Amino acid sequence: MLRITQLSGEELTCLPLTELNDVKALKQRLHEQHGLPPRFRQRLLHEGNTLDDAVKLETSQLPRTLRLAMLGITQLSGVELTSLPPAELSDVKALKRRLHQQHGLPPRFRQRLLHEGKPLDDAAVIVALSEVSEFQQNELHHAALFGNVAQAEALLQLPMDPDVADKHGATPLTLTAQEDHVDVAQLLLEAGACPDTRDNFGETALMFAATEGSAQVAQLLLEAGAQADSRSDDNVTALMRAAFNGNTSVVRLLLQAGAHVDAVDSAGSTALMEHVKVMVPSFDFWRPGPQRTSGMNGWQLIPKSGDCWRPALHDRSRGCRALKMWIL
Repeated sequence: MLRITQLSGEELTCLPLTELNDVKALKQRLHEQHGLPPRFRQRLLHEGNTLDDAVKLETSQLPRTLRLAMLGITQLSGVELTSLPPAELSDVKALKRRLHQQHGLPPRFRQRLLHEGKPLDDAAVIVALSEVSEFQQNELHHAALFGNVAQAEALLQLPMDPDVADKHGATPLTLTAQEDHVDVAQLLLEAGACPDTRDNFGETALMFAATEGSAQVAQLLLEAGAQADSRSDDNVTALMRAAFNGNTSVVRLLLQAGAHVDAVDSAGSTALMEHVKVMVPSFDFWRPGPQRTSGMNGWQLIPKSGDCWRPALHDRSRGCRALKMWIL
């Protein structure tokens, strides 16, 4: 068995080596089952040295005990009160609130946390991410843009902020969505990237995935909690983008995620209307004789390649305007 202990020596857990291939798998297990931060923000130590994620957990080479770097909180008597992952705490203020809520300490205004005998101000930052250069930030953007998984992995291991933005507000995640780099997108989300971060125009990664038809990236974003109905500065949604560009697979994903089909942009257009604007050649236009069907006075638009849009096109409140646009 492999024992994981805190720096204080207190055991966190004990795991069978046969269930883990390498340090990466171990960190993922600690994140999923023990509430630790994502693996890029964990540090596992052996004899004071940090273990790389690629280290294999081979029984013949690995020690029986690994130590996990944690923030220890002790009383003046020396008795340890608790240990917390630094990545979960942004500043001393957040730490005091955690101690009040979970450990019964007084409100933060009546706590005093000392470091080397000096009280810490509530605004003091608890550094969990490494300070990186502008060059390294650009390197992460480059890795996201060109799908360089190894480079992205190495940079996130520093660790660095996965949501670092350029002058246009674009993050690595939005770049992977534009270029359909699924593996890098998965790494960024695992590192804690926010799936709903907006650029300077209010665009999200999901909107870029919808525009480019990056269905796998869109699926990852939705699974990570991305809002299907987020709007850009001009009130455009991901569903409108997918519809306008004819990206049916992304349309299906968004509809399954509950995207609002009746949403209108700043020009008053719905996703269906955006689709009709550019995809009319893909429809057969017909009138079924003397009998009238419900909605649109008997007229129907039937997609040649399937019936993804048929329910909306048959509905008077949505389809009629789209049909009139086609006729005009």
